[in-house]
Amino acid sequence: MITQIISNKIKSGTKEEYILISKKFCEALVADEGAIEARVYEDINSDTNVVNIVRWNTEAEAEKHLDSPTFQKFIPQLLPFFEGNTTTVLIER
Repeated sequence: MITQIISNKIKSGTKEEYILISKKFCEALVADEGAIEARVYEDINSDTNVVNIVRWNTEAEAEKHLDSPTFQKFIPQLLPFFEGNTTTVLIER
């Protein structure tokens, strides 16, 4: 199993709207092939950080998702609020 921890830096004052769209993205994402779970976490110490944790069966399925209709639909909706991100990828042993 692959776990992605995606820490998203967003524009100040946009957290609530970003979270609403991100939750819809995660709900749709779990229907994609190989997706096990996707969740949104609010950083209580920062108004400019939202974390997504996504679990996949395989790394190949996680990479394939970048070309999926789900990704293509929601990323443009999130971009107006987005400043950057870092992703940590973990593999279960």
